[in-house]
Amino acid sequence: MNRDRFGKIILSLSECYDAIKAAHQGTGHGGLQATTKLINEIYYNLTQEMVKLFTETCENCQLKRNKTKKGIVVKPIASNHLNSRCQIDLIDLQTRPDGDYKFIEGTKIKEGQRSG
Repeated sequence: MNRDRFGKIILSLSECYDAIKAAHQGTGHGGLQATTKLINEIYYNLTQEMVKLFTETCENCQLKRNKTKKGIVVKPIASNHLNSRCQIDLIDLQTRPDGDYKFIEGTKIKEGQRSG
């Protein structure tokens, strides 16, 4: 294994793919910037173009990108049936969770239908 004068590893062309894959997985499939940052700390001769090509073709990253949900806001359900008393709205935040919270629920009690 060859190193440059700063101690960074110089890879042969046949070792590049495995090094990029390991770094990308090490970042938790963190994307181009995170993978490039990690690679630049360790390796000398891997270019950002090589990393970009890998991250754009990473199967896990493609699946993660395609999971984004758009247009799933649903109109509230209002019922006029016997014993209907409230309206519940559910807001889906799965694509942008707030910590452990992935949904917001809003409840509205309809006036004049409260039992007492």
